[in-house]
Amino acid sequence: MRIARGVSNEGFGRVGIRRLKIWKILVGLVLLGVCILLGLFRAVRHVPDFYRQALGISAEQQQHYAEQFQEQVLQLKATAAREQRFETAWSEAQINGWLATTVADQHAHQLPPGMRDLRVALEKGQARVGCRYRKGKIDTVAWLVVDVVLTDQPNVLEFRIRGLKAGLVPFPSNRFQKQVTASLKRAKVSIRWIEGAGDVAARLQLPTHFADLPGQSVRFEKVE
Repeated sequence: MRIARGVSNEGFGRVGIRRLKIWKILVGLVLLGVCILLGLFRAVRHVPDFYRQALGISAEQQQHYAEQFQEQVLQLKATAAREQRFETAWSEAQINGWLATTVADQHAHQLPPGMRDLRVALEKGQARVGCRYRKGKIDTVAWLVVDVVLTDQPNVLEFRIRGLKAGLVPFPSNRFQKQVTASLKRAKVSIRWIEGAGDVAARLQLPTHFADLPGQSVRFEKVE
């Protein structure tokens, strides 16, 4: 009786230790999962500095810069109508003012679904483009870095896109390409994605004729 009881107690002791170890492992896995989810949540909700700064401009300043943008567009039309060669330049603030007012008020329906509040930052020959992206439970700032080059083909711009992210998390480029293609198609702009490139790349056909310049053909010589 004593021997049987001793074996039985030892057996229960082993089972108890094993159960304790399993519970410790399960608790550790749950805590690890929670930490990963919290880290992913914070990474997705990260707002890049350039985007935060662009959103910090007041509504009055945005309207002021947007008016400057529109004024330069009118000046460009007038110059192009009477001269064979012409050029213009817009500042980062003017572009963002136009995006925050005219685009947001009149052309938001042409943006990919879930995207709004477009902003840009221009530096060192490249552009950073960001927007608020909200779809389902996803609420983040989607942004990328893009290099723009005017190709040897007439009026064809090549875009090389790098670092497409949602906050700090890499964003699926396939979904991005489909949405951009659909939006440009609605705007009657032709785009062709380049397969096999190291970075995501596309070529966009700029128009050669404009309604404001009847009978004239336009060729772009330089884009910076």
